[in-house]
Amino acid sequence: MINPKVTVNKSVEASQPVFDSHFANVCGKYGPVNIVNLLSTKSSEIELTRRYRALFQGSKLKNDLEMTEFDFHKETSQDGFAAASRIQPKINTFLMESGYFAYDVRDDKLMSEQNGVFRVNCLDCLDRTNLIQQLISNLVFKLFLIDFKLLDKNMLRKYEIDMSLDMNSNASASKSGSRSNRDQSDENCFAKHNNIWADNGDMISQIYTGTNALKSSFTRKGKMSLAGALSDATKSVSRMYINNFMDKGKQSNIDRLLGKLADQTPVGIVDPQREFIKSKLSEFKSEYVTSGNVNILIGTYNCNNIKSSNIDLKPWLFPIGDKFKPDMVVLGLQEVIELSAGSILNADYSKMKLWENLVANCLKQFDDYVMLRTEQMSSLMVVYFVKKELAEKVKQVEGSSKKTGFGGITGNKGAVAIRFEYGSTSFAFVNSHLAAGQQQVYERCIDYENIYDNIKFSRGRTLAMHDKIFWLGDLNFRINLPNESVRRVLQNNPSVDDLQKLLQYDQLTEQVVVKKSIFKGFYEPTIKFPPTYKYNVGTDLYDTSEKARIPAWCDRILYKGEDVRPLSYSDAKLRYSDHKPVYAAYRVKVEFVDQEQRQKIIDQFKKSSPGAASNDTSLLDFDDSSSKKTDVPVTKPTPPAIPPKRNAVEPVVSTPHKPVPPPLPVARKSTNKSTLPPGFNVGMTLVPKNASNSSNSVNTSSVSSESEQSNVSSKKLGSWEALSPK
Repeated sequence: MINPKVTVNKSVEASQPVFDSHFANVCGKYGPVNIVNLLSTKSSEIELTRRYRALFQGSKLKNDLEMTEFDFHKETSQDGFAAASRIQPKINTFLMESGYFAYDVRDDKLMSEQNGVFRVNCLDCLDRTNLIQQLISNLVFKLFLIDFKLLDKNMLRKYEIDMSLDMNSNASASKSGSRSNRDQSDENCFAKHNNIWADNGDMISQIYTGTNALKSSFTRKGKMSLAGALSDATKSVSRMYINNFMDKGKQSNIDRLLGKLADQTPVGIVDPQREFIKSKLSEFKSEYVTSGNVNILIGTYNCNNIKSSNIDLKPWLFPIGDKFKPDMVVLGLQEVIELSAGSILNADYSKMKLWENLVANCLKQFDDYVMLRTEQMSSLMVVYFVKKELAEKVKQVEGSSKKTGFGGITGNKGAVAIRFEYGSTSFAFVNSHLAAGQQQVYERCIDYENIYDNIKFSRGRTLAMHDKIFWLGDLNFRINLPNESVRRVLQNNPSVDDLQKLLQYDQLTEQVVVKKSIFKGFYEPTIKFPPTYKYNVGTDLYDTSEKARIPAWCDRILYKGEDVRPLSYSDAKLRYSDHKPVYAAYRVKVEFVDQEQRQKIIDQFKKSSPGAASNDTSLLDFDDSSSKKTDVPVTKPTPPAIPPKRNAVEPVVSTPHKPVPPPLPVARKSTNKSTLPPGFNVGMTLVPKNASNSSNSVNTSSVSSESEQSNVSSKKLGSWEALSPK
């Protein structure tokens, strides 16, 4: 698709703090900001436009922010790029109030100050953005020349008329050989100004797309000729080819050189100073690292194309009510759309919104949660919520996916994944739907390997690079027993011992424990609930249809990583699908890094590290600022960093005596934001008691509160143990 539809995977509530933080930083540096949004109102970009507007309207910085919406494509569709000048009336007031910075270096005198900036964006911030930025810069340049009487309004008007004539009568002017009364364009200051902006756009575009900017012909000459239009068409085709055929190969070559491919060992760069400091950071880790605990609820549900929006999810998300309110909730859904050929090829992504609302409405009945990420691929979906007061601790949230259906062509089978960092601890969650069928064990193992090896995030991150990994979904592993034998065990409220006997024939247990072929290093809490597949919809009866499928534990949740304590693992009695949903509650240890204290340790040991006495710079330095060279002092006066506010424009006047420069204004105080999160003291409401000696086995029989030290009676939830050979 040339213009794919933009989807927003984060809620307004979760995005608002990031939006405010970004613009607080920009306003703190530059003063008031006019947000110029050039996004289209067409379906491909309208969702992003709406979200941008909602964040602006909900911002706490409205006194310092303005938003100018200008649909660039719509405004220029009829009259060409020259119609972009229609934005001037929308921004003129802000432009005049902001002014510009002017300093007389000859007389060492401040003439005027700029008090505000424009922040211009489109979708990729390339072609449209550069053209509008050039237009704004041109307006300010003209204002400067007129204010300082370097160009009178009559000359400016004449220049604009000449430009208009050139645009409308270029052909006739070329035939007659007539020339403008002004200097040739390459000698004109405005033409040179335009060339600077056109070169800027070309260079940025080359870095990002491999071609020059699409609208550089207009930016450079003030008009779009036939040659310019043909050039833009050529660039568009080149971009599409580069994006689809060259970028992946280029990245693959870079990864190969760095040893980042799956069958390679990463290339190491030997740097004695860096290695020395790393060893010291490890030695003094306790001085800058603190730890805490976070409660996580993970759920998986094959929802069999549920269409109703009137569903009560409380038995699944809050099985013991408000006695356990998790800090984070991650849910994996399978078959959110019908698994037909038409549905798979034309996936209905409106179902993502349906489930987002269902989960959000359930969570808000117990606490204030915000959605940080959803990821959907065809019939698979993963959604991630966190308590609002903890959202600031979550960074670098990403999503990824891998298709395995029909040899990796379709998304009816495969996986969607999300990753994030909570404090300095990295998490990855994989929601998968593996190959179906009683005998397709090998195919399921191949699906697992493909997903584990091919789920990739930015900066070359793989699943194996994360501290904690949780794998959930409809794994489709069955029971290797006749149907009658399985149903006989399940027909009269089977005991835990009965279920354990059945689990000896569970295909996943066999692959993990006996053959050790998949899920190496993963653990699963002890299963004490009946098979979750296959039921008659709306009942608790196993499949009575003609096929009468063998009951099985298809829906599973496994984990990998240290300091992960299972608290509960069970099914939920929802009857909307032919599967029962499964949930698992965990208490996970997380770490937080005090970056300021860490930097002090780095600076302390830099002085005594190898090579510190020489002038050589470390290859991989911890602080880029340390590698900056010291410039030789110059005699030219340096303009003030933050000049006083602009009151009036003063003309440049030569004076026999050098005036005293104006006093520098008081520097803005930067907010000292500590990167160390506040004391993390999560009160556990569901605490395992009477734990066995096994490190992978926890037995909880009651619920207690650490804050009040009072016992709360609760139904026995059972014990958990890791999948390990007996």
